[in-house]
Amino acid sequence: MLSVVYGPFTDLELAFVAALRGLAQPGRGPLAVVAPSRRLAERLQRLACVESGLALLDVHFHTFHSLADALAQEAGGLPGPLVRDPAFFDAVLDGLLDQAGRPFGGASRPKALASALRSSLSDLIDAEVDAGQVAEHLGEGLLGEAEGSRLSALLALCDAYKRKLEELGVVSASELTRRAAAWAQGSALLGRFHAALYYGFYDLTGLQLNFFQAVSSRLPTTLFFPYRRGHPAFRFADDFFKQVLAARSPQEAARAPGRAAVEPALDGLFCGQAPAALPDGALRLLSASGARDEVWAAAKEILALVDEGFCRFDEIGVTARSLEPYRAALAEVFEENAIPLELSAGQPLLRRPAAKLAWTLLSLARRDFPAMAVLDVLGSPYCARAADARRLSSWRLIVERLAIHAGWLQWRKLEARAPEELGLDAEAARSLWEIVSSWRRKLSGSQGSWAALAAGARELVCSELSLPADASPLEREALDLVLAQIDSLAAFDRLGLAASWEAFLDALERKLRASALAPESRRGVRALSAMDARGESFAVVFLLGLKEKGFPRQIQEDPLLREEARAALRHPAGYWTRPKRDGYEEERLLFYLCCACAGRRLYCVLPRSDEAGKAEVPSLYLRELCRSSGLELARAKRVPRLPFERLQSAPWALLSPREASLRLSSSDGCAAAAYGRRVGLPGELLAESLERLPELQRRGQPGAFDGIISPPRSYLASEERSGLSPTALDQLSRCPFQFFAQRLLGLDAGEEPADQSEVSPRLRGIIYHAALRRFYEGCPEDGAEWRPRLEAALKEVFSGYGWRELGVYPLLWRSIRDRMAERLSDFVSWDLAQSRQAGLRPLWLERPVSGTLPGGLKISGTVDRVDASPDRARVRVIDYKSSWKESLAKLVREGRHHQLPLYSMLVASELGLPQVESAAIFSVEDSPRATGRERMQALEAEELSGLAAGFLSGLNERVEGLRRGRFPIRPMEGEWGHCARCGFSTICRKAHAPSRARGER
Repeated sequence: MLSVVYGPFTDLELAFVAALRGLAQPGRGPLAVVAPSRRLAERLQRLACVESGLALLDVHFHTFHSLADALAQEAGGLPGPLVRDPAFFDAVLDGLLDQAGRPFGGASRPKALASALRSSLSDLIDAEVDAGQVAEHLGEGLLGEAEGSRLSALLALCDAYKRKLEELGVVSASELTRRAAAWAQGSALLGRFHAALYYGFYDLTGLQLNFFQAVSSRLPTTLFFPYRRGHPAFRFADDFFKQVLAARSPQEAARAPGRAAVEPALDGLFCGQAPAALPDGALRLLSASGARDEVWAAAKEILALVDEGFCRFDEIGVTARSLEPYRAALAEVFEENAIPLELSAGQPLLRRPAAKLAWTLLSLARRDFPAMAVLDVLGSPYCARAADARRLSSWRLIVERLAIHAGWLQWRKLEARAPEELGLDAEAARSLWEIVSSWRRKLSGSQGSWAALAAGARELVCSELSLPADASPLEREALDLVLAQIDSLAAFDRLGLAASWEAFLDALERKLRASALAPESRRGVRALSAMDARGESFAVVFLLGLKEKGFPRQIQEDPLLREEARAALRHPAGYWTRPKRDGYEEERLLFYLCCACAGRRLYCVLPRSDEAGKAEVPSLYLRELCRSSGLELARAKRVPRLPFERLQSAPWALLSPREASLRLSSSDGCAAAAYGRRVGLPGELLAESLERLPELQRRGQPGAFDGIISPPRSYLASEERSGLSPTALDQLSRCPFQFFAQRLLGLDAGEEPADQSEVSPRLRGIIYHAALRRFYEGCPEDGAEWRPRLEAALKEVFSGYGWRELGVYPLLWRSIRDRMAERLSDFVSWDLAQSRQAGLRPLWLERPVSGTLPGGLKISGTVDRVDASPDRARVRVIDYKSSWKESLAKLVREGRHHQLPLYSMLVASELGLPQVESAAIFSVEDSPRATGRERMQALEAEELSGLAAGFLSGLNERVEGLRRGRFPIRPMEGEWGHCARCGFSTICRKAHAPSRARGER
């Protein structure tokens, strides 16, 4: 009762319409049409009704799943609920894997193993693999010992999985298909149909094949099979055609008058035949840089096609192997260019701000309350705890000043530290603590039923998030879908296991990431993935993403059900399982079908590079299409990568108002400003910006936009009174622009938030300095009994720094404190020994010094320590550091270290000496044993004298630049470069090539 018609989709459509016209006659009874997807079923309806003018009374369009659902309803329903939720099946598998042990890893297995196993088990279930029969084959040595053992374990798990689903009383989609095949034999519903037309599938699983054969044994059935006998692109369908359909005397469909635009090239695709001539303009090649430029190029071509009257918007299709890399660019670029767009699938749920915010809130405890995530929630307009800008600013300042990064112990600083000590708003700190602590209580990670956890999660989202009245329908739909997915997890109670909050979040995250909003239905350009484009028909098709690993996609071997096992199950075991490597054959078929969708013109778009400019490799399929059509890939129309050049490459009529404004701005500023005013843009602001553009873009000497300002008289006056510190001079030498931003503009660079497992180097330095000062104050000359003195000094200093205030765990703080005490003890032991040997002892500790250098520059600062001989004839200046890695002499020579040279001059002057004996860096944490570095780097009197002239000359030059208002950028990237630690990177133009070139002059 089965007849087969085969051919390309263009021919099958003509044959299908002819068959439908003959069968859908009044009085003949209902007719069933079955397609592999709902989208293809809708295409058949449009083909029959709109394009062919047929009346379809009593013609029922189904997919495999919808027909199986109809048979289930006729049979009185399923024995349990039909579950299609992958997260539920992953949870079932996780429960089985907890008890499985080897070879699946037991409790130590990867978190994603259940999902990977589910895919492998689905292949076995859909192929109806029988473990007992396979065991007989394995006994005959069909597989090697290792592979046979792995397959046996997988089959045992598959049997346990099916039994577990039966125990839980749920029905999977595979089980529905299996039952539908049995119901078909006696179905009165099928008996009412006088015929069935199956259309468009080129392969089936074992269960689907059984269902198809059960229907075709009951009804006169015609299968319209997309296939070209002997063509390499259709090799994926060869097995099904030869093994299942060839015995049915398949008939080739009559050739349709309307063929694909590139049909001559498709005839020779993957065949190695000589190139075929195509109609003029049938195939066009575009080359762009990155996904957004690919979409931009397609948009401009679409506008040109419609303006010329070549086709309508709804006759154009945009496709790619996967639409996901292009979804955002398609929506943005097509909206800007006023091109109506219909996406085949809705936007991923977590792309919507409301959904993303809900997930951020629910996962705060899992991520240990990151400060930025907490502030993002509180600063969102969707947060029910509405706060004004001033309160939000206070909260951000509190987080910054208290160095809260992440971890509950760091948030405890809000409770442990008095905000007034740091000049913070006490009421704002109290309210922030109340909010965060209330969230922690609600996200405490308790265990319970899935329904209870779902109710708690819903209550938290509903109480903490509230959409404003003017929120878009998409945001409301997104939040509703989040709540629906939370509610759906209550069904997991069927598993009979108590759920942890962590397991609940794992399941919810999988569901949210797999969810998408319903696509908007609008008439316009249709964007589809390659899978959805099968069987569609357009006047013009744009095929995007033709690069390696894009189309074809990269096929990965299933590590659990390997190729060797799949091949053995198919031949000779006889199960309908495909090796994963056959996926490349399907990729060829999909490429052919995408190209064949274009009736009048096909555009192939090649991304020659990604958004960052990294070169991409053209798809082998595109190269083959070019070969078979006689076109050279190198002659593709290139879309310029630089924005202004890209705009200049497009005709004026195809530019959006924003693009036209930008293009005008590069040529005629006055015209740009006038145009901006006409389209409602701030023309004066644009004109003012354009006046500055040539100055910003020029090469040569630095100017007014490069930190070259008039003399900063008010700042100089204040410094003349108080004096410049060596630290300020270090900053001026390191980067004048950084000096300008912080000290003249008064901008706050902020501090890096503390890490939970360490104390910052700055704080360690403060503790070392304080402990050493307390230790040496009143220390006996011989240093006797120094250990108790050091312990007392450390105890006093550490008493002011508790683990709560520092935001580290108590055990970690104890470990850090012990390590710091040990380092300090080693240092003091070394320090006392070398001081005795040198005949020096501390004279001054953290003493302010000031003075005026030759040339009139006033210097002030605090010297860490000055050692002297009993007669004060010999003096050494010391600067403490936690750790020191660079050469002191080199830094002084290059003018990057000012403390020791300047302090040496000031100390010598105050003590009435011609010069100090030496100046040294003392590093607390360094030693040959600990870090391989010496504890001391010293400049002796002779070396200081030799460096003095060059040092002072460079210093005077830098100070002269300060007095004249010269503050250019001075970039230094890399691991040790100051740019890596600069807090002003957001206002620095070091990434702008002309500005950088001028600054480096």
